[in-house]
Amino acid sequence: MKINYAKGNDPMGLMLYLHEPAKQITPEANPVLGTNMSGRDCEERAEEFRFSHDLNPRVKKTMVHFAVSLPPGETVSHDQIAQISRSLLQKTGHQDCQYLVVRHHDREHRNHVQHWHIATSAVSLKAGWVRDSFVKLKLLQIERQLEEEFRLSNHPIRPKAQRQNLSTGEYRLKERTGKPIPKEKLWDIIDRVSADPPSMTEFVARLKEEEVEVRFRQAQGMIQGISYKIDGVAFAGYKLGPAYSFGGLQAHRQIEYDPAQDQLLLLMQKMTREKCQQWLRGQEQRKKYQALYRQYWQTVLRQSETNLAEIEAERRDVIVAARSLSDIHQDETSLMIFYGDKAQKVDQQQGRRSAIAYVNQIIQQAIVFAELLMRDGTNYLKTLGNVKRSDQEHY
Repeated sequence: MKINYAKGNDPMGLMLYLHEPAKQITPEANPVLGTNMSGRDCEERAEEFRFSHDLNPRVKKTMVHFAVSLPPGETVSHDQIAQISRSLLQKTGHQDCQYLVVRHHDREHRNHVQHWHIATSAVSLKAGWVRDSFVKLKLLQIERQLEEEFRLSNHPIRPKAQRQNLSTGEYRLKERTGKPIPKEKLWDIIDRVSADPPSMTEFVARLKEEEVEVRFRQAQGMIQGISYKIDGVAFAGYKLGPAYSFGGLQAHRQIEYDPAQDQLLLLMQKMTREKCQQWLRGQEQRKKYQALYRQYWQTVLRQSETNLAEIEAERRDVIVAARSLSDIHQDETSLMIFYGDKAQKVDQQQGRRSAIAYVNQIIQQAIVFAELLMRDGTNYLKTLGNVKRSDQEHY
């Protein structure tokens, strides 16, 4: 068993990630396996978390996120996942906090690894702050306790020296300077930027943002190796340890690698720190609006009187845009449609101007659609049929 830990202050962002349909077997599946919350969707659950956070405004990092993974091939039932999660929360001091247990299936399909996520609050319902001093060391002990308690496979902790070796010369340098040496800096930075885990492109951009140079080794036109450079000192990935090689990043850290992005990775290794920061901001914006799009589409599917599962992309964009216009600013809706599948395809094939023109067209149709929807109720297909006719009469 492996438990990863992270904290933050964005309950809505965490809720959107946990409920992402792409991480489920089917988009309509309910991923929640255990909770003590009454909220029915991302927005309501995020608001519940904010309620507890308001009980103790001095706490800045209010959200706690545990990611639990079992060894490849080992599985437990949904009831056991809920029991393990409650035991984990008890051992970490979160027994009086709101919590949500959500299973993801994406990694299970790729690497046969069963894993789930636990979102909880750093502020209890009694307004207490759950301290997290030395939490990562505590989690190592909790992992062994849970393995014993639930009769899971016992995977003893390997000594750190077996995973991260310093040579005799490096030890002497460290003793002489009293400062972290380049290899230790790389271990720390790589461990930190891969905690999510990210895609390979995001991983490289984050390293460049931390002023770590990255170089890929190619063989027969394919990327097969990686090396890192910091403070003028370079290391092949495998020299840092099994989890730092190109293959190890995927096998041990579950970093997603798509060979179709090889050209972007090769370009990214030459990009400046500033360009990588700009690219990362764009990725964050993309993820935010894609998650928002999926949230509105799920709302539409729940409300619709007709089956919309097979509807074409352009018509789906009109419905989602119309549904969102009453909740968010039109500029936000435009960005949401721009990062949708259809607009991104137009952007790639015809260019940015065509993509923007497509988004503007969708917004205009959505405004008409929203007005007609007030008359037709939630019969989306019927209302869509009236959009063009009404649009022509209007203009």
